[in-house]
Amino acid sequence: MEGKGREVSPAIGLNGNIYYASRGEIFSLTKERKILWRYSIPGFGNYSDNIKSISVDSDSSILIVVNSYDQKIYTLKPDGTLKWEFSAGSNEYISGLCLLKNGTKVLATVNKLILLKNNGTVKWSKSDFGGAYPIVDNEGNIYIIRGDKISAIDQNNNILFDFKIGVYGYNYSPIIGRDGVIFLVSSDKIKAIYDSFGIPPTQPKNFVALPGNNQVKLKWDVNSEIRSEERRVGKECR
Repeated sequence: MEGKGREVSPAIGLNGNIYYASRGEIFSLTKERKILWRYSIPGFGNYSDNIKSISVDSDSSILIVVNSYDQKIYTLKPDGTLKWEFSAGSNEYISGLCLLKNGTKVLATVNKLILLKNNGTVKWSKSDFGGAYPIVDNEGNIYIIRGDKISAIDQNNNILFDFKIGVYGYNYSPIIGRDGVIFLVSSDKIKAIYDSFGIPPTQPKNFVALPGNNQVKLKWDVNSEIRSEERRVGKECR
């Protein structure tokens, strides 16, 4: 099963099955690499390299994001049959998908943020709130990078904060720490910001690359006068 076009990371289900994309088809394999089923994405012959992602939901459904003309999400049942599909629209490039524990899906496009129910219908859609790399915290609040901003919104469509990070180029998915600190990563920087409900951090006192494994250890004391801090990362801290 040699792929064609852009490579997509496979997904692993709760049952250990592997879901793999190749040439417009989704394959389900056992750990012994036995093919259980295959699903052909309709009309995929014209879009041979546009499968963006494969993910597995908490109910073992398989979600495939396709960046083709109609910008669709296909959701398959564990047996490989179609459960539902959703089109974001021809002008809405899908930039990210995030799955919540309650079955809700957060879909980010270039122009909209969309919350989908477990059956694929729209709970709400927020225009002019598009962006990339949506993530969700333990309370279900959604964070999204929007150009030179990071915004937070709850599942009831209420904006929690809209924080200007100052520059473009934070082009990796944010990370939320256990204490609520949000880490934004660019090609040469790490920016740490705290949400509006807590005490923001100050500049790290220790910024040390641990030897041998390219990891970075950060420690700091809190300072209520500073909302964010940015550090440039050297080659050893990529």
